[in-house]
Amino acid sequence: MRALALGVAIGLGLWAGMLDVSATKDHLVDVAAGLGVPPAVLAEIEAALGDVPDSVPIPLLGGLVAVPLPIGSLELDGAILTDGILEGLGLWPTGGVILADPSLSVDFAFLTYRVGLSWQVGLDLGLLALSLGAGGALFGGGIVPTVTTTDPALAPILAAFPWEGLTWSAAGGTLTATAELGLPFLRLFVRGGVFLPAIQTPGTWRVLVGGYSAAAGVVIRF
Repeated sequence: MRALALGVAIGLGLWAGMLDVSATKDHLVDVAAGLGVPPAVLAEIEAALGDVPDSVPIPLLGGLVAVPLPIGSLELDGAILTDGILEGLGLWPTGGVILADPSLSVDFAFLTYRVGLSWQVGLDLGLLALSLGAGGALFGGGIVPTVTTTDPALAPILAAFPWEGLTWSAAGGTLTATAELGLPFLRLFVRGGVFLPAIQTPGTWRVLVGGYSAAAGVVIRF
């Protein structure tokens, strides 16, 4: 059994953050009502939003670099996801999605990112390593939707819809727990974390950064 901070570590994997969209859903209904959407359509919108969870996970592709300290290690991590990455991976069609009824075309420009710095301390048990971390992180992003229609009744409503301001940004403290499995120089890792936002800057659509995060991937030490 030994301290985990032996050698420089480089990791790659999938990160995830949470967005709180509970206020966003209410704002969408208010905006639609203000634009004169018929009550029947408004009721359908409210019913559809009822199926949307208040907290939505946002995946990101990221990496980390950790350097050893006398006690523990100092770790810098970063992750990002854009519409270009989604299209490149085949997870979103180039040119958007066309819905048949009503005839809608939906596309978006999208960016979300995370940058974190933390102190990690733990134990290396051979094939298994466990660590705890504390630090800070910045999480932000935004979406610019493009929605078009061939329905003449919907066209003026969509043209007047205030799509701008669908952004989020927060900075705060982090607490994490990480488990690694494998040989000392090459391991799989999983991490769960709590995000404690000190500053929240929601856009017009009131999107907030949630309080949980996660990551999984591969870490190499040398």
